[in-house]
Amino acid sequence: MVFESILNTVIFFLVVYFLLSLVNLYPIIAIIPAVIYFVMKVREKSKRDKREIVESKYAPLKEKLRTAADNVNQENPVIDELEQEVLKLSAEERARLAERIISSLDSEAEIEREWLAEVRRRDAELDSGDVAGIPLEDALTSIRSRFGW
Repeated sequence: MVFESILNTVIFFLVVYFLLSLVNLYPIIAIIPAVIYFVMKVREKSKRDKREIVESKYAPLKEKLRTAADNVNQENPVIDELEQEVLKLSAEERARLAERIISSLDSEAEIEREWLAEVRRRDAELDSGDVAGIPLEDALTSIRSRFGW
């Protein structure tokens, strides 16, 4: 990916350098559009590569993702129906479904589940009264004094 971008940038630089030489301008300034070209190409490829990474890790979804990408601006009755069904669920059920969907996409799903369990455990401790919350100002003062801010 980067090698191809570098090679294309060098070619672009040489063409601009040659054109600037023909009109007696400072040809070294060809480096400016070349750098801009390189940054744009690398950024473009990095965006495209994320989709390809997801497709390679989740082979069964490849065709569905491609179809969705091809039809992103079109109405999709299947998605619309699914959305309507999901919106009929209670807030708690939708939250649980969202957690499951996100964790299925996350390569660090186990870590995410552990953090979620920790958040729920702490929330339960606060609700039960086993622990007391700390006011924000007190917490900030403690952090500032600990780190010398």
